[in-house]
Amino acid sequence: MVTPFILGIKQNGNIYMKVFLNVMLWLCLVGTLASCGRSSTHDLNSSRYLFYQHGGVVTVLGDNAISESTSEWGPYEYAHILDSLRKRDFNVISEIRK
Repeated sequence: MVTPFILGIKQNGNIYMKVFLNVMLWLCLVGTLASCGRSSTHDLNSSRYLFYQHGGVVTVLGDNAISESTSEWGPYEYAHILDSLRKRDFNVISEIRK
């Protein structure tokens, strides 16, 4: 932090004004640093967001669709996929496209 007192800048005033300005600048710096440690009620840095895009078969046939080309995989289970991601502490953002 660069302050007039530390730099020794000559000003038209007395030493009390220089000390006052120096103290005020340091208080602003300390206040700023102290507020950085506070967490808000919704801290985006501690939350994990996941944007999930489902397969095309869900758009055409619905959320439990079975694809004809890969029928051995079984139903898509879109809602189950979202639930399993939420259980892993993700905030999942997804919707079935139209």
